[in-house]
Amino acid sequence: MLAPAVGPLLTPLFVPAVVPGSLQRRPVAARTVLPLAAVPAPRPIDAAVYGMAAIDDRGRIADLPIVRALRWDPGTCVGVEVDGGVAMLTARPDGVARVAHAGRVRLPASVRHQLRLAPGDRVLLVARPAAAQLVVYPPAALAAILSSTGLTASGGPA
Repeated sequence: MLAPAVGPLLTPLFVPAVVPGSLQRRPVAARTVLPLAAVPAPRPIDAAVYGMAAIDDRGRIADLPIVRALRWDPGTCVGVEVDGGVAMLTARPDGVARVAHAGRVRLPASVRHQLRLAPGDRVLLVARPAAAQLVVYPPAALAAILSSTGLTASGGPA
C-alpha cells in the first residue's frame, strides 16, 4: 500500500490555451488605423514672443519668458527710446537701464511720462529676438491700434 503524499500541491506552470467551457475570442476583422494628429510646425527662431506685465510703483516691468527669449542676462544694459507712442528697448553697452533678476527692467521716469504710464498700468510686451529688441505697448497705443482697425476694446465695430 502506498503512503499518502505529504507536502504542498503542485500548480502547473503553463495554462492551457483553451480552457474547457470558457469564452473564446473570435478572430478580429481588419482594423482601421486612426489618423494621427497633425504636428504643428516649430516656431521660427526669430518669431516674436508676446507677454503682458504691470508697471510697478518704481517703473519696473517683469516678464521672465520675454527676457529669456531675448537672451538678456541680469546686468545687461538696455537703451530705451520712445517712438510713435511705444517704448523700444535694445541691449547696448551705453544703456540707461539694466536687466535685474527675475527679468525686471525699469523704464526711466521720462519714458513713463511720455507714454502716460502710471503704476498698475498693464502693457503689451513684444520681444523680437532676431533684432534683440523689446517693444512696450502702453494702453493708449493699443487703443489707437484697435480704433484704426475699426474695432473697439469690446471687440465689436466702432
